[in-house]
Amino acid sequence: MKILMTGGGTGGHIYPGLAVAKELMCQGHVVYWGGRSAGMEKDLVQDLPYLWFWALALRSKNIFLQVKAILALFGSVVLGIFYLKRYRIDCVLTWGGYVSVAPALSAYLLRVPVVCFEQNTKLGLANRLIANIATRHLSGLACEDARFMTVGNPIRQAIVSVKPNEDAKRLLIVGGSLGASFLRENLLQAILEKFPELPITCIVGRNGLGKIHHEWLRLYPQLRLLEYCHDMANLYAETGFVISRSGAMAVSEILALGIRTIFVPLPQSADNHQWYNAISAQSEGIEVAGESAADIIEKLRVWQMGSWKKPVPRPNDALVQIVAVLSRFSRS
Repeated sequence: MKILMTGGGTGGHIYPGLAVAKELMCQGHVVYWGGRSAGMEKDLVQDLPYLWFWALALRSKNIFLQVKAILALFGSVVLGIFYLKRYRIDCVLTWGGYVSVAPALSAYLLRVPVVCFEQNTKLGLANRLIANIATRHLSGLACEDARFMTVGNPIRQAIVSVKPNEDAKRLLIVGGSLGASFLRENLLQAILEKFPELPITCIVGRNGLGKIHHEWLRLYPQLRLLEYCHDMANLYAETGFVISRSGAMAVSEILALGIRTIFVPLPQSADNHQWYNAISAQSEGIEVAGESAADIIEKLRVWQMGSWKKPVPRPNDALVQIVAVLSRFSRS
């Protein structure tokens, strides 16, 4: 079977696809990736044949940019038709992001099955469009759209294999693949002042290290700052508590591992989807907080006193379910 996966813009649109691609290739299938000629997906997709598309934001108040986006979409649909015919693609699996719209439309025009995957509880704009032409609809978290069957977000095997240390004292602060200013600045400073001896790892995001961070590194030797981390498995293994934004993959990984967590949804997330993700995950040992350093500090005191209950890990068989759906579209 030959499959074209497409998605980009954020790690949440890419990493689950890479996990599925690896499993499919192990079973002898051929997987292509469709993405922008320059972008995060181009950097992260290393081991798959890469097919590039034009893609611009589909919603803009600027008429010129809107027209430009429509022209780019039209051109990419034509390009997609060429790719699908040339490589005899059996199925297109979309992971979200603007770049996924054109390949889906190309597949629809050629009557090639389209599987639309939504990682979050709320549909992004691209998936709202794709859902109307998709053959199957799958979601990682319980989706607001009844057409979507919840199968879970596929998690990399390295992370699934992690055995969290229940006695670990290290705090992990992570804002997603692009970092988060509130977490890496306001909140981190407040935590360092209240818990100066606490071992902390903070992912600040690419180019997120400022002058103040270098000063904190000098004052607090137990602090570790990373711009980005490709090896989240080792970070999770040494972590006793997580403070995180609530992107779909962060939520799914943490729930699968059962690590004590406070989710702090990004207020500016599209359609407030991070808030809905966090609320869907809230359970014993998993709490949700707003951007209030004082509130989060009080919650951390509970953990420090040993009174924060440990979450029960949630099973995740997303890889098996997704591969089973795709296998139905094989021409052979």
